[in-house]
Amino acid sequence: MGDDVFNRVDIEALERLRGENGAEKIAPPYLILLDLNMPRMNGIEFLTALRADRLLRRDIVFVSGRSGPQQIWKMSLDGTNAEMLTSGEGDASNPSWHPNGEIIAFSWTKGFEPGNFNIFLMDVASRRIDQLTHGRGRNENPNWAPDGRHLVFASNRNGSMQIFSMLADGTHVVQLTTQGRNQMPVWGK
Repeated sequence: MGDDVFNRVDIEALERLRGENGAEKIAPPYLILLDLNMPRMNGIEFLTALRADRLLRRDIVFVSGRSGPQQIWKMSLDGTNAEMLTSGEGDASNPSWHPNGEIIAFSWTKGFEPGNFNIFLMDVASRRIDQLTHGRGRNENPNWAPDGRHLVFASNRNGSMQIFSMLADGTHVVQLTTQGRNQMPVWGK
């Protein structure tokens, strides 16, 4: 059995998942088998603690038109707790989780003519939104770099759809491609 399989239970297992108290953190994805009769906390209590921990909770963000124009939604891995994150104004698409699991980057037409997307960030817990690009063409498909400091995205700001990168605060925009039609970039790990 590998290092990722361990026989410690309840609180020690949570510490290992979080990387606390000197325990080496286990990288996701996780496969957790629960025993309802664990010694310090039962399996239901463990699952409740796991779901409540923002660092361990795994939510899915997705695009849905169930409320009208396409918007960004969030739900739990099991499909429950679906909630709309964007305001319903304009069209929103292309959500991408920051490596820390707290922020999403996405494209949105909010405040602009439909079809002219710009890149926004949202702190999912507070719902605070920051706009990174401002009206120069269609800016879409943001994707986080593994370092969480950079984004790559597609834009037609210079005529044809090309790939750009920028810092996560919207500065230092650099065009990466110049030929053909390039879109939907995904940053490797």
